[in-house]
Amino acid sequence: MRAKVLAVCTLALLCIRAHAESTPSWLQVTTPHFTVVTDASERQARNVAAQFERMQAVFSTILRSTQTDSGAQIVVLALKNKRDFQAVEPADYLAKGKLDLTGLFIQSDERCYILIRLDAGGDRPYATIYHEYTHYITRHAHLPLWLSEGIAEFYGNTDIESHETHFGQLDLVDLNLLRSQNLLPLATLFTVDRDSPYYHDQHQAKIFYAESWALTRMLYMNDLRYKTSLLADYLRALSSGQNSLTAAVAAFGDLKKLETALSTEISHDNLTLLTLPTNVPIDESSYKTTPLTSADADAYRAAVLLADNRTDDARKLLDTVLAANPNNALAHESEGILYLHVHDLAAARESFAQAVANHSTSFLAWYFAAALTLRANRDDPAIETELQQSLKLNPDFAPAIDALASYYAMHAKLDEALRLSLAAIALQPDNFSYRLNNASIQMQRNELPAALSALEAARPLAHTSSEIADLDSRLDQIRRDQQEQAKLAAAAAAPSIQHASTVTFLDNNVDPHYPDTPPTGPHRTAKGILHNVKCTYPTILTLTVEGGAKPIALYTNHAYKIDYWVNFSPKGGLDPCKIEGMKATVTYTDVKDARVVGQILSISVDK
Repeated sequence: MRAKVLAVCTLALLCIRAHAESTPSWLQVTTPHFTVVTDASERQARNVAAQFERMQAVFSTILRSTQTDSGAQIVVLALKNKRDFQAVEPADYLAKGKLDLTGLFIQSDERCYILIRLDAGGDRPYATIYHEYTHYITRHAHLPLWLSEGIAEFYGNTDIESHETHFGQLDLVDLNLLRSQNLLPLATLFTVDRDSPYYHDQHQAKIFYAESWALTRMLYMNDLRYKTSLLADYLRALSSGQNSLTAAVAAFGDLKKLETALSTEISHDNLTLLTLPTNVPIDESSYKTTPLTSADADAYRAAVLLADNRTDDARKLLDTVLAANPNNALAHESEGILYLHVHDLAAARESFAQAVANHSTSFLAWYFAAALTLRANRDDPAIETELQQSLKLNPDFAPAIDALASYYAMHAKLDEALRLSLAAIALQPDNFSYRLNNASIQMQRNELPAALSALEAARPLAHTSSEIADLDSRLDQIRRDQQEQAKLAAAAAAPSIQHASTVTFLDNNVDPHYPDTPPTGPHRTAKGILHNVKCTYPTILTLTVEGGAKPIALYTNHAYKIDYWVNFSPKGGLDPCKIEGMKATVTYTDVKDARVVGQILSISVDK
């Protein structure tokens, strides 16, 4: 977030309901990496778009080994005044005495958004654009708030010229503020979070932003000047599990001495700059400018309101749009996002289906239409068509690539599934779920060493207890499978073993070959206690549900592909191989196999 100049990274629009007497005219400017939606002039819109593209090119140059464009949609909502900006900014900033924002980065599961006020002044008119795009670049870095804002302020003070870029310039407004006020104790600065008044209140937040910038700049420049690695040491301490304060003590040493050094730095005009040769050829003639209807603008604004948790306001806005035009594809898409936020998956699926039926040009609408159908009916041929259309609109959209990999894996097209899974990981190497999906595909291919390698690569990406438990469960399953394979190989190679015992051993351990056809037919439910829970090679889960007239024997050949719903918080997460004795509701479809009644689709578990 930034409380000064511009901000941008999403498509957003004006106030929640434009007054009839001052209905704005909306424009959409589309560039290779951004969509800018604005109620301002075309000249302003294209200038904002060009500055975003310039900063994207700079980061692509200095972060050559880092993926700066994940395929996710970046929408910039460039609003011409404070009133229009406040109509879509988070409610936390609307009360009297709160920080007066001029830009904001918002990340949701669906899109990244940047809001920007075009009437904000300042000596550096593009600082907010650069600041907010830096937040996009660092969004997955798990930085403490002071460093996240300090880095964004550092890169906000950037000058981009035709053949070189200057970083680390002094912000005289921040410098004068720090010289006239008492600094925050560093022990306080390092522990500020998003609920702190230092992040929201007008006076306190100004000090927080300014001091975060000054400390980050000093540490960064000193590391370059003295060939130290204090910031890198701090990040390593954080990654080891230490909190922000203890990591700071470990990396920086005595915080009182660091405060003294910072005070000295602030008292001097350190004009040291970092200048790098850069080539940022931007073809502004390729930008596409189109008029945007007020209904489509409202649909974008509703999506932004959803992203910053103003759900009621978003609902009212969408109701107005759809009442006037029930065939507005963009409004149906935003409505689908609303239903996702309230966990009404059936309603969300219907809304995205309506967006697709009304010829949506959004890759997100096609993706969610397919992904939600995939959860309900894996045999629907529309899934493949819709995912392919999503990728036609955005070939680098990793979630659609991964979903198509899952679809092909479910239908035994394992070579294509593996190719797509690896492509999704290449686009987003820090995505935990993509690596787990890749391991599942490798297990289906009976390539256990490759599956083990995929899971080990996922370990640094497991941050929650549930993710760690899921990872460990799969690793244990692969190791058990490897042990069983070794036993089978040893048994087959030992002629002295009696025939009867060999047969018994194989019957207890080989793949039982349950039907692997996609589940079809009506969905049925079985409620009761889970018994005879067994995980066997490679990813087969079998169980019986007892509690009705007779036990119901069920299975899945893809234990890590079905949906699990947990109505309590299991210690260490849910291990599907350890649900013996739990209450559950299991959804399944019938199969023609005398050993089992049906194929599992989902399991909802209670204690």
